[in-house]
Amino acid sequence: MADSVASSDDSFYHFTPADEFSLQITHIFKIIDRHWKKLMSISMNHVRVRRPSDEDDHSRQEEEIKRAFYEREKIMLQCMEVLLEAIREGTGFLAFLSVLVLHLRADNPVSLAFMHHVFEKASLPAIDTMDHASEMIISKLNKRPGRLQRMISLLCGRYREAAKKELVRKQLINHWVIDNFMRPIVDPMAVKTRQNAAIVWALLAKKYAGEMACHIWTEEVGDILIKSLANPQEDVLVRLFCLVALERFALTAYCKDRIYHHDLNIHELLLAIIAECNDVLQRIHLLNTGKNQTPTQLDVPLAGPLREEWAKYIQLKSCCQWAVDHTFADPQVVIHSWDLSRLRMIMNPYDATSGLKMTDNGLMLRNDLNHFESVRGTSCVRKGKWYYEVVILTNGIIQIGWASHNSKFSPDEGHAVGDDINSFAFDTFRSAVWVAGKCLYPVSILDTRCAIGDVVGSLLDLDNGRCTYYVNGKLMQMTVEFRCIPGINEHYFGPNGFGLFPAISVHGHQQVRVNFGDEPWIYKPHVNYPYWGISQAGVLDPAYRKKVKYWVYKRGKTRFSNAYCPTGGPILRPPSIIDVVPSHQTPPVSDTSNVDDDNFDDIQSPQSNDGDDDNLCTICYAEPANVRLLPCKHQEIGVSCAAMIKKCHLCRHKITGRCILKTL
Repeated sequence: MADSVASSDDSFYHFTPADEFSLQITHIFKIIDRHWKKLMSISMNHVRVRRPSDEDDHSRQEEEIKRAFYEREKIMLQCMEVLLEAIREGTGFLAFLSVLVLHLRADNPVSLAFMHHVFEKASLPAIDTMDHASEMIISKLNKRPGRLQRMISLLCGRYREAAKKELVRKQLINHWVIDNFMRPIVDPMAVKTRQNAAIVWALLAKKYAGEMACHIWTEEVGDILIKSLANPQEDVLVRLFCLVALERFALTAYCKDRIYHHDLNIHELLLAIIAECNDVLQRIHLLNTGKNQTPTQLDVPLAGPLREEWAKYIQLKSCCQWAVDHTFADPQVVIHSWDLSRLRMIMNPYDATSGLKMTDNGLMLRNDLNHFESVRGTSCVRKGKWYYEVVILTNGIIQIGWASHNSKFSPDEGHAVGDDINSFAFDTFRSAVWVAGKCLYPVSILDTRCAIGDVVGSLLDLDNGRCTYYVNGKLMQMTVEFRCIPGINEHYFGPNGFGLFPAISVHGHQQVRVNFGDEPWIYKPHVNYPYWGISQAGVLDPAYRKKVKYWVYKRGKTRFSNAYCPTGGPILRPPSIIDVVPSHQTPPVSDTSNVDDDNFDDIQSPQSNDGDDDNLCTICYAEPANVRLLPCKHQEIGVSCAAMIKKCHLCRHKITGRCILKTL
């Protein structure tokens, strides 16, 4: 009897290796979780101070700022050291993955930046550790929230917000979808966990592409990602990041082969999702305007849940278009070719960094890497007044501005538009203007962080040496005066200077849509002087259009596609009309309502007469395209055809006037 009791006690205190492994992960998980939360809370707690009233207050304020930044950096470095030390072992690495799946904030670029930084500094994990990585992530996906966590969510109103969004989503998807797929999503924490899991898988597949990615990939992982992507009832951002994860796994040949052999054909699935997005976007346009017509990419709904869903479906659609023509493409067929026949200017695919995703005829830009990706437009200007606008589709770091051809974009070093003497940009997230790598308007003074659906406009006045920015048509107090910046003046960017290109940099998982003026403006700047859309500064000649179509057909893999030209060759660009500016007789772009229907005024225009097909009417191809329609300013139409139409042949706006253009 005593022997049996003793054996019973021994078995009670005996731990199996699996139990010891679990206890180690639990202990390290608590350490990593505490320091990760501390790191995030400090990094997102920006130092904001009041304006100084006198010189003494100003000096005291500067000392307080320096002391506060020093203390923040000290604590952040300590937290980083603890994290890096903890994940050196396999148990710490798996515990860190668990923390990311549960607590990563995908809507905050600071959180994503620190996640990538930790993985960059971490040592290479063992293969045995990678074998358990996906198992650890899936265990967190299957874990249900506890009672205390559900009570906190109820008190914080998370379920109410999720219910409101769900009501909007029910209006956007067909009712049969709810019956045939899983029940509507109402748990925001579960949605966050699934989204974070996809982000972590994408990061691991990209960083450890090759043999180690094969240890991360399992049939269950592929089944989760593909079925989540295929499920219309799933949250749109979860589907989006599942697609990104599949693209990253496709970098490894074995994983890509397993994706192709899944029960759901990935190519057909992507085409079906694109059709689904088109239907949902049309329904959003109907709910927003009451008009049952095909919307454009610039039809931004009113602020609210409808706009958020609109931005998500725009992102999902463009990512599917990119994937179906690049990652999972048919080598002989391009599904979404570019139509440049009605455009005078695009973002130059031959002048972009390699990781940028460009769709919608070079006007939709997205970046899914962990650093800045940048691009310049096809045309530059040296004098005059020029304007373009950008629709913000995400809440992250985006820098919108201008750059000369000497501005060098370096993703590996984190250099973007505004980080050297040859460029300047407005930062939509940090509420700042960057000039020559310095913050001209810091966050502590102005707080104008842009949100989804906001429209940022940039009005460049090279005649007076300044650039102003607008958000939703409202002038921001963030003017760049060239004469006030050391090393930059009106002569540097003047008629004898290098010229300025529209330039944009987008950080990880950010997306924008550009309008150079070939489409109607969403918001026009309220100024009392004439200005031109930047598209009027250039022309896409037939030779360049042929090169762009070749770039699209070759999926960007051409000898011209590297923006930095390591072989020393020049960057491929179309000809720019940079020395022609609006004359005083040209009516302002912002005011053309007083033009008569049958009035054809002679005005000067930056048009060349090369005698090629680009100068013929796009309707009849029998007469010169020498008429500009008002108020939309669209061209490429002849006199006879312009006289027969009442609405613009491009944007369908009512024509209030027609102007005959003089060729130069």
